[in-house]
Amino acid sequence: VSHFHYVLSLGAVFGIFTGVSLWWSFITGFVYDKLMMTVVFVLMFIGVNLTFFPLHFAGLHGFPRKYLDYPEVYSVWNVVSSYGSMISTFGLFLFIYVLLESFFSYRLVLSDYFVNTTPEYSMSG
Repeated sequence: VSHFHYVLSLGAVFGIFTGVSLWWSFITGFVYDKLMMTVVFVLMFIGVNLTFFPLHFAGLHGFPRKYLDYPEVYSVWNVVSSYGSMISTFGLFLFIYVLLESFFSYRLVLSDYFVNTTPEYSMSG
């Protein structure tokens, strides 16, 4: 289960976060705080790894999936996983805050990050 979440789910989620943060200033014209976005990445990276990596160990020790109640021997892995989930949730809320804050801080794009000369990037009217 944890391998599936690492490979498929988190690959897509981190890809979406990367795409939104990369294209944010191009789409909206506003720039987010890069230091805060780095904090978001670090929080999400730590939170996601704390959420799913302990499940590898629990699975190797015989913890079945889709159980609501579990023996006491697996409680450490589940507590660590729960803390990681809370850190990831905080990182998600911070990501949304950083994007919304860019609208109100009025940091406009001063230079062109996209130095492309192909026709789809030209501003011909």
